[in-house]
Amino acid sequence: MKAEYKMGHGIPRGEKVIIKIGARQADASLNVEKENWTLKIDNPDLPELEFPTLENAVLSAVTILQEERI
Repeated sequence: MKAEYKMGHGIPRGEKVIIKIGARQADASLNVEKENWTLKIDNPDLPELEFPTLENAVLSAVTILQEERI
C-alpha cells in the first residue's frame, strides 16, 4: 500500500509531516530545542521515537505502519 505525506496544518511549514498508510497515521514533528524529529504513531502501545533526520523518521514510520498491517 502506498504512503501519503502531508505537511501539518496550522503550524510553520516544515515542522510537521503526517504519514498515512491506509487508515493508519504517524506524525513526525521537529523538536527545535533538541534539533531532532519526534515520531508519534497512532498505536498507544508504541513509544514516542526520536530520530536525527526527517528522512529517518519517515522511513521508520512507513516501515512500522506497514508491519503493523500484517
